[in-house]
Amino acid sequence: EASLDVPDFHFELGGEALDGSLHVENFESPRYKLTANGSLDLGKVMEIYPIDSMSLAGRILIESFSTEGSYADIEAENYNNLPTSGKVQIENLAYSDLYYVQPGITISSGKASFTPDKIEFSEAKGRLGKSDYQANGYFSNYLAYALMDNEPLKGEMKVVSNTFDTNEWMMEEAGTDAAGEEGPLEVVAVPPEFDVFFEADVNCSRS
Repeated sequence: EASLDVPDFHFELGGEALDGSLHVENFESPRYKLTANGSLDLGKVMEIYPIDSMSLAGRILIESFSTEGSYADIEAENYNNLPTSGKVQIENLAYSDLYYVQPGITISSGKASFTPDKIEFSEAKGRLGKSDYQANGYFSNYLAYALMDNEPLKGEMKVVSNTFDTNEWMMEEAGTDAAGEEGPLEVVAVPPEFDVFFEADVNCSRS
């Protein structure tokens, strides 16, 4: 039975260091164990491994992250068999995607803690385009979403915004009408694999 064993890795990029270990066995139905501790500059990673249409920058600090389990348990949603723990702190994260997130998302600061079935977010704040926000909540089914096809990312988030600009989340239809007028606005579509409930307390603006 083939296996991959990296008992002690050390990775440095742009002055940031990441340490940990990785073990994978039975590649037809993998079992895995991963630990990580350190920090990572996402902008530097994107310079090395660019992704078309997507921009990502910022810094994440990883504290005592550990996860292990099997692909079979993920498929069966046996989260009790997938011990996962650790904390992540986010600094100055900026994300944009030409297909889904036209205005772009920033997280100036935020914290995340991991359990086998959830990622809990707290003290997250930043901007959605021109709009400010503060958010708390969780994402569930994240392992299946990350590792399997057609699995939704589920969760609940509470969002507070002092001023939310709805114009930035509308897009124009392609083309113009017979009089040369621009087409009507449409809401930016949410990807179908996102099944997240939002509770929002916002002051909306629309010019």
